[in-house]
Amino acid sequence: MECELRFPSTGNFELIWLRRLALPTLVAFYTAALGVVIGSGTGLFAAETGMGLVASLALEGHLAAAIFLTAQAIVGDCVLQRLGWTHRDTPQLERILFAVVAGFVLSDAVLMLFAVFDVLSPLVISITLLLATAASAWGTPAPLFRLRRDKREDLPMDAIPTMVVWGSGLVVLLGAGYWLWPLLVQTALPNSDWDSALYHLPLAERYLAGMVWNSDPLFSANSFPGGVSLHYAALMSIGFESAVIPYNFLFVLLNLAAAYALGSRLGDKRTGAWAVLIASGIHVLWQQGVDPRIDGFLSFFIAMAMLGFVAWLRASANPNALYLTAVALGAALGAKYTGLYIAFAFAAAVAVWTLWQRRSRSDGPSLRALAMCVALVLVPNGIWYGSNVALHGDPLFPMLRGDYYEDASRPGERIAMTGALDEYVAALPAYAPERQRARALEGMFKAEAPSNLFNLVDVHERPRAYATKPNHFASPLLLLFALLPFCLPKERDKRLGAVFLWSLATVCFVGLGSQTNLLRYVLPMLVLFAVASGVVIDRIRHPAWQVFWLFCGISVLASHHPAETLQLKRLQPELYASSDANPLAWLERVGYNYTPAMPIVVARINREIEAGAIAPSSLILMAGEGKGRLLQCDFLPDLSWFLQRWTVELARADHAQDRVARSLREQGVTHILYNPAYFRWVLTNTKIPVPPLAVAMEQIETFMRDRGKPVFDLAGMRLVEISSAASGQ
Repeated sequence: MECELRFPSTGNFELIWLRRLALPTLVAFYTAALGVVIGSGTGLFAAETGMGLVASLALEGHLAAAIFLTAQAIVGDCVLQRLGWTHRDTPQLERILFAVVAGFVLSDAVLMLFAVFDVLSPLVISITLLLATAASAWGTPAPLFRLRRDKREDLPMDAIPTMVVWGSGLVVLLGAGYWLWPLLVQTALPNSDWDSALYHLPLAERYLAGMVWNSDPLFSANSFPGGVSLHYAALMSIGFESAVIPYNFLFVLLNLAAAYALGSRLGDKRTGAWAVLIASGIHVLWQQGVDPRIDGFLSFFIAMAMLGFVAWLRASANPNALYLTAVALGAALGAKYTGLYIAFAFAAAVAVWTLWQRRSRSDGPSLRALAMCVALVLVPNGIWYGSNVALHGDPLFPMLRGDYYEDASRPGERIAMTGALDEYVAALPAYAPERQRARALEGMFKAEAPSNLFNLVDVHERPRAYATKPNHFASPLLLLFALLPFCLPKERDKRLGAVFLWSLATVCFVGLGSQTNLLRYVLPMLVLFAVASGVVIDRIRHPAWQVFWLFCGISVLASHHPAETLQLKRLQPELYASSDANPLAWLERVGYNYTPAMPIVVARINREIEAGAIAPSSLILMAGEGKGRLLQCDFLPDLSWFLQRWTVELARADHAQDRVARSLREQGVTHILYNPAYFRWVLTNTKIPVPPLAVAMEQIETFMRDRGKPVFDLAGMRLVEISSAASGQ
């Protein structure tokens, strides 16, 4: 029997609970967070060994992330209840999860407006968060969290069974804590992920500077949807960059909660538990919780879209669950561009089911409801794609139409990047240095680029090409999803939901997996496969099989712990603590993805700036690098496969290096940082045409030798200062 915790009252209990407890609790959270910050700053929590500093930073970051997420959930729950899309009878876990999704989308809209008007300031963010949360807590018809307990008065438990139950629970909690501690320590450390340092965090800094729309085609990476980076920017704005990674970690946990809710919809609570066990074994999922990556957000939103879709299949006449599906798909569009592909798959499924309902003369969604769903998907996160169309003519710029550049001598024309060097290369004589360089590179390097995830032989032989870290892979139990068509639930609604889940997940996995070699790109499908595998295991209820699957699931989890412990040792948190939480000093030892070259170079440049050898107003053009957010001067990143920015300068100057030097100086570029090791990686791991890259490499090296003043050659990189005499000044 289910019982809600109530106090004697003549009024509405939920409103009384919210008005008396919700706002004071929120204020207490903020007060505690402020206390942690003060304690960290004064050294109150820092032990002599230094690990106390890491612990205090973890507490500070997790507390700030939890407050931020809770505030979003409270606001989202208020809006959903006022709209009638969720209500008192909605399962509590589903209410919480959909409240998080709605709060995230609303935050996207508000933060986008703040960024456009350049008011992403700590005061504005803090006041908005407090006022919105307080108003939502005051106006929500029913509480977001309800305390419940099961009354089993007819089945009293003796002392020994009670001790067994509580003892088992304690063992599980201790085991979970032991398993999670390497991950939790990693969340207290600064970002050391290559991809995040290049894209996601710099994108958040652009939003803080009021640069929301990317009009420069040479910064194509800044054209990606920034729904998640806006939240990073909000946390960074209020001084909690340390909360960015914990915020990601909380969304990894929400992935598990979504898997449980979806599994429970397709079966029962035991099905949900199996789904959580299998999803916990997806090692690449946990990677998203210790790095500022966005794939964990996408997988959560897709799982929630599937949850809403399955709920809608049970009552197609009521569009509320379909609206929730649309909200989740809209959040997925804002998280990552691959969400657009998955959204099309969902749209096809909705269209098929709607046509089937109308054919069978059953009640289905009206055209008005479908139009409402389209609006919910596109607002606000469809604006990212619309801005790309307006600025670059490509919603997924540069993926559909390719990179391009503009030239003042040809106004209004978009010149395709692929043809920037083609004519020049074709006209080169056989004895030209560029031709000889191309032949040497072609003979020296053999491209071994992985094509997709279905080349299983290559996956086995070169696993590091498919995951950024050696231990982040998927659980073999996910293969059980293939048996779902033979293990469908008996109830019609659950059976129908399982069929749609299996079909959508398989289609999206095949579509995305055929286009990429990175496992994290198909992470949303892996979470859905975990739910499908949970349904399969739950249908095979023979005790021996249940024990076998439990043993396999625990073994997969156990195999993950030593690998994460080894990774933690590589990250050396004690060095971060002993360096007084100096990210750059720590990164010099650890590096990005265990490669310390760029942090070493950044530290050297900063020392040159402090010594006066390099002016703080300098602008560095990078070739083969982009991770310079810790530099004390401005920089232009370029991590394209063929020296894109340098190639454009060559094309604009008709390959006259004096004109190139003059053009760079006019743009304010004072130095060039060149990383030839990156292009060796490109030649080995991609299948791009070698001659254009050889031309660009030969000419930039010639330019640096003839028209540059060497500053240093360190960690395989070269920094030169562009000579004023060479530019005609």
